[in-house]
Amino acid sequence: MITRTFVNATLLGALFLVASARSAVELSPERVDLGQVDENTVTDSVFYLRNTGPETVTIKQIRPTCGCTKADKVSGTLSPGDSMAIRFSFSSLGFSGKVNKDIIVVYEQDGRLKRTTFTYRANVKNALTLTPRRSRFRGLKANVTLSVRNVTDDTIHITGANFPERHVFATSAKELVGTALPPQQTIKLPLSMRYNPSVNEVKYTWVKLKTDARLTPELRHFLYPSAFPIRLVVIAIAAVVAATVALVVLVRRRYKKNPPEPVSD
Repeated sequence: MITRTFVNATLLGALFLVASARSAVELSPERVDLGQVDENTVTDSVFYLRNTGPETVTIKQIRPTCGCTKADKVSGTLSPGDSMAIRFSFSSLGFSGKVNKDIIVVYEQDGRLKRTTFTYRANVKNALTLTPRRSRFRGLKANVTLSVRNVTDDTIHITGANFPERHVFATSAKELVGTALPPQQTIKLPLSMRYNPSVNEVKYTWVKLKTDARLTPELRHFLYPSAFPIRLVVIAIAAVVAATVALVVLVRRRYKKNPPEPVSD
């Protein structure tokens, strides 16, 4: 009898731990498909948070994982059985094809911070497509040929080209301004860039090509520094030079203190 009671109590305790560990915040729906959207547009949608647990939970933060996503900045408590609407929007500028993004919901349950993730996707329709989307500097220079395809039935023009960062210089970007992109054709655009290591390094930057297309007013080609940071190369070379100079000075001092004895015949 005692053994059975002990077993029942153990099972009840285990079930309680499982129930308390389970997330009390339910997403409805967990995923949203925005379908096909035009580039350079903003699409609005909504999802809901519902407290399915027996205790009140506190919503701490609604955190999109991308700057293209804006969501309601809500906080507060959610009583058992209550729901809360979270409105969000997706800005498709600069995106192409299939896009998947997340919104993280941080909440407090039983004195502990927990999180759950809402996901949405979209298929962005563009007037222009760009390949490659990214490249990497090889040392201090980068030469890349961009392929721009006009998928519309109208001629589109490049109206501007610039870099947002001070450590990258385009030697041929301005030459692209005024380039005509015929309908349903692919144009090759050569681009030469130079990297300035004297400016603090960043994770990445981009070159921006502005156009007169409504759907695709700009194209961005992302640039990444060399796999081995240039600053480390400069430091390593400076260290080798300093060590060589120090060694030469040390040898000269020892030579002066203890000059070699003359060789007698």
